[in-house]
Amino acid sequence: MDVFIPNACSTAVRRNSCSRDSKGCRNINKFILLRLEEILEEGLHIDAKSHLQELAQEKVEITPEYRLISESGPDHNKNFVMGAYIGDKKVGEGKGSSKQKAEEDAARQGLININWDSFKI
Repeated sequence: MDVFIPNACSTAVRRNSCSRDSKGCRNINKFILLRLEEILEEGLHIDAKSHLQELAQEKVEITPEYRLISESGPDHNKNFVMGAYIGDKKVGEGKGSSKQKAEEDAARQGLININWDSFKI
């Protein structure tokens, strides 16, 4: 879900001083309120790793783990590929400039790939 936030408003939001008279801030508030139920129901306010962990523990009572698949590049510019696993089943694979970023990407892919209704370990 892409959101455009005007510069003046994003600066105000960063400073946590969004005035009531700011049209851009009113639009942001309206956007959030209109989508708040969806955001909460679908866990969009939670990072992908946390969301995958919550769902996996709820549905199959297993905590996902992340395994290094590969790393490449010089020390100052590494690229990592991580796998998200539930049990021995790889549910997602992600790339990133750090292991943490690659894990987050793998979790995001896992959330896309898994059909919890038919998921078996």
